[in-house]
Amino acid sequence: MSETTPAEPTEPPWDGQAAADAIRAKAQTFLLRETEIGLDQRGRLFIERGSTRANIEFIPREPTKQVYILITCPIAFYVPASPALFERVARDTDKWYWGHLGIGTYEEGGEHAGQLYIYLSHTILGDFLDPDELLTPLWSMLNVADEQDNIYVTEFGGAVYDGTQ
Repeated sequence: MSETTPAEPTEPPWDGQAAADAIRAKAQTFLLRETEIGLDQRGRLFIERGSTRANIEFIPREPTKQVYILITCPIAFYVPASPALFERVARDTDKWYWGHLGIGTYEEGGEHAGQLYIYLSHTILGDFLDPDELLTPLWSMLNVADEQDNIYVTEFGGAVYDGTQ
């Protein structure tokens, strides 16, 4: 008769979508105590304020088994590219405590090809989320974006968020 060793207990596979959904539900609870929220076609939560909005996305990361919360606020859409714009974004990119300024491009061949969009973004770890960890950067970023969008559009052209972008 041979001896057998008991099998090592194995962890069940990590379900990233279930983890992201649980953190989204927790974040919704925090947000609904403070304001109205919406849900867009991509599954992101959003909050509108003035001439901007915050998009809140829950991203499961399989390698680390963590869920990141990405907050983005648009600053300007359809902005013509220029050296002065790139210089200004480079100078302003880390100007605020929460949020990092970035530039994105539109799809080549599309209606807005050659134009840019400017946004503020911030990522937090969702696994141990508490209300202040979510709400502090969120409100700060909404205030900054609502102020900066008019400044950037006046200086460089384009359009502020109006709900159609």
